[in-house]
Amino acid sequence: MRSRGRISLQGFSMIEVLLAIVLVTVGLTAVSYVMAVGMGLNVDTKETSVAYQAANEQIELLRRTPFASISVCTDAQFSVPSLSQLPNAQGLMTVQLYQGQSDLKQVTVRVRWTRRGPGRDQSVQLVTLICRRGLNERWL
Repeated sequence: MRSRGRISLQGFSMIEVLLAIVLVTVGLTAVSYVMAVGMGLNVDTKETSVAYQAANEQIELLRRTPFASISVCTDAQFSVPSLSQLPNAQGLMTVQLYQGQSDLKQVTVRVRWTRRGPGRDQSVQLVTLICRRGLNERWL
């Protein structure tokens, strides 16, 4: 018959504990980085969406404006309520005759803003045609 040996009750060594701490720290750092990047992308997406909304609001204002009242201009500033939701936002509109035709105008609406800090200027742009019968109506 075999005699039973002594059972070891020593526990974890210091190296095993330190290695576990390092692995948990690396894992938590990676997760927090992914969360921070995700939140930043959410903010960027929201700002871009608000910028398109502001440009669309200006297009809708033009839709209700008589054709003769829409004059040719370059980088004319405009203001709509949603521009106030963007940091350092600026609305610009350019109207020009489309291919020299007096009955057809091309409108470019651009919204510029700064994303979280200097040097991160962003912009969105919408372009449409306006004819005497209305915005985006068949002109031929």
